Amino acid sequence: MKEQSRIEDEGLTSAVAQLAATLRPEDLSAPLLERTKDLVLDHLGVTLYGSTLPWSRQVRDLVLAEGGKGTSTVYGFGLVPARAAALANGAAAHASGLDDTHHETLGHSRCGVGPAAL
Repeated sequence: MKEQSRIEDEGLTSAVAQLAATLRPEDLSAPLLERTKDLVLDHLGVTLYGSTLPWSRQVRDLVLAEGGKGTSTVYGFGLVPARAAALANGAAAHASGLDDTHHETLGHSRCGVGPAAL
């Protein structure tokens, strides 16, 4: 009940962000940790392949040309502001259509969430 009250007071987004910020690998069960590793590796592979496609290169070249304080990586290409890295990496993740699908929602949330989280 206390957890429910905290979520209502702070909002669901805040509660999820707090959980994500404090979650450690040892907090996960072995099968969940292995699945998470598989999904991250899949995301990186699909994104690196997608980064070779012309439409992804256009986004990447744009964010690299914009410059700014480099705090985050465009996978394999250099540092740019975090929002720019999330845009370029997200575009590359979704570029080839090989990205994952959450079958219950028919969504591709990892394309947006993965780059932003990493």
